[in-house]
Amino acid sequence: MTTHLLKLVAVIIAVCIPGLAFGEDKTVPKTQIREAYFTINLPKGWIGGPGSDSTLWQYASPKQNEQLSVSIHISKTPISKQERPKILNDFLAMRLKSETDQAKSKSLTISEPTKEEKGNAWVARYSGVHPEARRRFANFTVVNPKLIANFYYEALDMTEEEFEKNRKQILTGVGVAE
Repeated sequence: MTTHLLKLVAVIIAVCIPGLAFGEDKTVPKTQIREAYFTINLPKGWIGGPGSDSTLWQYASPKQNEQLSVSIHISKTPISKQERPKILNDFLAMRLKSETDQAKSKSLTISEPTKEEKGNAWVARYSGVHPEARRRFANFTVVNPKLIANFYYEALDMTEEEFEKNRKQILTGVGVAE
């Protein structure tokens, strides 16, 4: 995944708008992304957009040490209420296997995924750290009647505190089409 940071197209596809307030009335601008199937607010200066695969979007921070990969898989038929938790579990199993296979390391730590039903969707979150690669990551997945959406945020050489602040700003502002 980290090799994708070097492959991003340097085209700004969003506009900067006033953002979240932190502490003593300090406003941090953000970049608002609006795509057909999702919306997200990224910190100021992030660049990127659709990838070579029609199901993938990639965004990177100005320093190129952070990346958000978004994958959207549209269902040809509505995903039933009963199928959603099973699809979520299967998708998470695939993601977690990919994490461990890619890292090839015993020092990789991944949290137990949290899963819950929210309205019409099932959502899951997990995060982790790979100390050898100096990499932190967080994953947010949504399965609703229309699609499976996955938001994967990762950062290199970042403190836990800084990572958590950015993770919250990025992944709590996700919107997905129903």
